[in-house]
Amino acid sequence: MSDLTEIITTVSLLVGGLLLILSAYIFGVCKNKNHNNFIIFNTLLMIYDWVFYIIFTIWISTTDMQSILVIIIPLMSVMIFFNFILTVTILRREINNNEQFRAWFKEHNVFIIFLVFCSLVNLNVLHVLNCKFNYMDIFDAKLSFTVEKKIIHASVISLVLGDIPRLFLLLNYSFIDYMNQ
Repeated sequence: MSDLTEIITTVSLLVGGLLLILSAYIFGVCKNKNHNNFIIFNTLLMIYDWVFYIIFTIWISTTDMQSILVIIIPLMSVMIFFNFILTVTILRREINNNEQFRAWFKEHNVFIIFLVFCSLVNLNVLHVLNCKFNYMDIFDAKLSFTVEKKIIHASVISLVLGDIPRLFLLLNYSFIDYMNQ
């Protein structure tokens, strides 16, 4: 592929994905202005970020910079494992301590599995549980204040352990790529 074709493809993916995410947010705001619809937008943006990170990793594996994969793969693995442990711990404690959440969980366990999978990317996805998007029962879990604080604290820890090293790695790769030109 030529450089122009790659640029057009990349811009199309970026703009198309962002338009889909923005349309979901606008739909939520139009249907329900009183609740936290930004959580849905933020969650979709986090998933979008993760998809592009995976694409970036695959792209690196096809270039001459394969030595960086030795850093990227363990970094991704540690971040995914850490986020999984934190997510399961947070949800398990809420199921044990909150009767309303336990009843909601029994009705929506498939949705919880999907959210646990999405939280491997970023723990802030768990805020979707009680965002009350579009007055849907699936987005109306009764989380305790303690769990909401734990989600925020775990997100900060995940940011420090996963996203900040990833940023340094991307900047380092950009610098190395720039110097090789």
